[in-house]
Amino acid sequence: MGRTGGGANSGCFKATVKRVVKYTMLGLLVLIVIPAAQSMVFSRNAANGTIGPQADLIAIFPGEPERIAAGVRLAAEGRAAKMLVACREPTANLVRPYLKQFPDFPNGVGFVTAGLSRGTFDDALVTRHRIREFGFRRVILVTSDYHILRSSVLLKLLLAGSGVEVQQFAVAGGKPGEYWLVLREMVKLWTSLGELGYYSVTGKLLGDWPLVQRARAWKIRPT
Repeated sequence: MGRTGGGANSGCFKATVKRVVKYTMLGLLVLIVIPAAQSMVFSRNAANGTIGPQADLIAIFPGEPERIAAGVRLAAEGRAAKMLVACREPTANLVRPYLKQFPDFPNGVGFVTAGLSRGTFDDALVTRHRIREFGFRRVILVTSDYHILRSSVLLKLLLAGSGVEVQQFAVAGGKPGEYWLVLREMVKLWTSLGELGYYSVTGKLLGDWPLVQRARAWKIRPT
């Protein structure tokens, strides 16, 4: 009988060890493998900056002046008939300082005012509102290279099923080697997806929640 009890205890111990190993491997997958793969996707996506045929709208997600400057340059090249900066302030006012660089800027380019935006998810949402309002079918999304993946994911998900084509134009942002920008975007992607999920279910925004405000304001960089 003693042997039987010992065998049972040994079996329970082995089962416990297997569970510990299994959950440890799952933990490593979550903590190492998935973030590493995510980092590779962000890094690869940051290099993308090519655009295709002429679009209906140049949508700029602001945050750095280089983004607006790049959008104005695309409009000056005739890439789209209308421009939008995802901000409550009128787009015409925001782009005016950059128009001086292009004396032959097309007179036919229209400026669309987006509306109130407090973060990247709001940028994507107000942009979708204007795309639907004006019936745009092809959009050039302009933002920084480290920010382009999160922005395009949100805008494309919000436009899913509409047939609207979203092209990406990545503007060089930050300084070479500032991997903290990629790390920050990796974290904020999940926050933004949480905002999207909540909005999809409730039709309400999470922007007023203190936790979301802290996540949006979070900055991390080496000291």
